[in-house]
Amino acid sequence: MMPNSFIVGVGIGAIAPIIAFLLTNYTALVAHYFPTKPIVLYMLAFGINLILVRVFFRKEIPRDQVAKGIVLTTFLGLLLILYFFKLNL
Repeated sequence: MMPNSFIVGVGIGAIAPIIAFLLTNYTALVAHYFPTKPIVLYMLAFGINLILVRVFFRKEIPRDQVAKGIVLTTFLGLLLILYFFKLNL
């Protein structure tokens, strides 16, 4: 049984963005399929995290601390994306 821990949520929330980072930087996947949209895998990873947040809040036994850890990781990841890709808002 998984504990209701903030640290566990941060770890779970970091999995999808790390996979997106590895696929973006060490494969030609993004250059081949999405040449004009270099951040598409990151956005997909953050979408996965938001689905996970909903799942953890809606379980029979809510894991609110896990969901909060995922939200923190997602928010910090999006800030890093904005900084490194210098998106003009």
